[in-house]
Amino acid sequence: MHQEIDKNPADSVGLLVSLLVRYPEITSINYEPERKVLRMSFLIEQVISGEQQLKLIARLKQYLEGHAYLKGQQPETIEVTNLTMERCTFLEIYRDVDTITKEEISLLIELLVEEFGGYLIVDSRNSDQEDQEVQEELIGHMLDHFRVLNQRNKLFAFREDGRVLVFNK
Repeated sequence: MHQEIDKNPADSVGLLVSLLVRYPEITSINYEPERKVLRMSFLIEQVISGEQQLKLIARLKQYLEGHAYLKGQQPETIEVTNLTMERCTFLEIYRDVDTITKEEISLLIELLVEEFGGYLIVDSRNSDQEDQEVQEELIGHMLDHFRVLNQRNKLFAFREDGRVLVFNK
């Protein structure tokens, strides 16, 4: 039975697609199997100064570590990196799949929306509250299942022209 799970990447792809559909604030998601880490990327239409970047990274790490502590978890990976380009900032958050939760992802999105408001690039949202709740429940189940998968493929998912595309790297 475990052999079948190993060979079925559809569940992994489904998780990435569901995350992008539910959270239009996420620009792209990578799965790095060698570290068992999800890398969520966000695009901010604003240049963030060096001092702002350091404060933001410290604040995000503090909230994520605090959330994990309250859940009684010891995360292996909580990393926040950023890259400033000409007129925008690309923010990446790395989390291990063994301890990340749907509540944590929602908290993270809320923090970024609070911090950047209209500067956070958001894909058009077409779902209502009921659809969002169903998606969140599905994401919770998929995260639980993802933890037992032995996914060996690097996956990359992003949005383009209203579609979610997933590639096996």
